[in-house]
Amino acid sequence: MSSVKNKLLAMGLSSAIATTGIFVAQHEGLVLGTYIDPVGILTSCYGHTGKELKLNQKFTESQCLDQLAEDLSKHDKEMMRYVKVPLSDEEHSAYLSFSYNVGVGNFRSSTLLKFLNK
Repeated sequence: MSSVKNKLLAMGLSSAIATTGIFVAQHEGLVLGTYIDPVGILTSCYGHTGKELKLNQKFTESQCLDQLAEDLSKHDKEMMRYVKVPLSDEEHSAYLSFSYNVGVGNFRSSTLLKFLNK
């Protein structure tokens, strides 16, 4: 999994985002194509969802890593719009992982964020 972090760092992502990438990769797993997740959402690679996906698509590991990097960067940018306190790299990674899992909208309205910002 350190190769995932090294590749994400080489793509110019911060240490916190790259660390989150390892956690996501370990817990989401890698599927080199599209699949229907347990709640019925069309998904690919490391848990990527999007309107551009179609059933039976195939992806390379490199394409999946690109998806992960883009997804984490987007989630991070959105998440940090709502975080009003400084975060350590470890905290940043933990909150980003949560936000990636539940979605930024749910993070924005979460009790977790309210307590964090207090």
